[in-house]
Amino acid sequence: MDVVAVLQKAYQDELQDALRAERAAEGVPYPHLRALLQEVAARERAHAEALAEALRRRGGLPSPHAQGGGGGVGGPGAPPLREGV
Repeated sequence: MDVVAVLQKAYQDELQDALRAERAAEGVPYPHLRALLQEVAARERAHAEALAEALRRRGGLPSPHAQGGGGGVGGPGAPPLREGV
């Protein structure tokens, strides 16, 4: 697997982690726990953005969609991703 493919997979994983944390935060009735999950989501999105920049520097294009059309981030039923991520 080449560097761009590894970065792309890591990018998709970070976005998926951010979405999971965001979804979990929506269902938590306790404000302090919701805030913690939102912080986790923000950190995961920052990780994804750093990976996206590394991909761009190597000529790759960050894609939120898993190779092969699997049920990855941005798949059917997934909430829209923030612009620029």
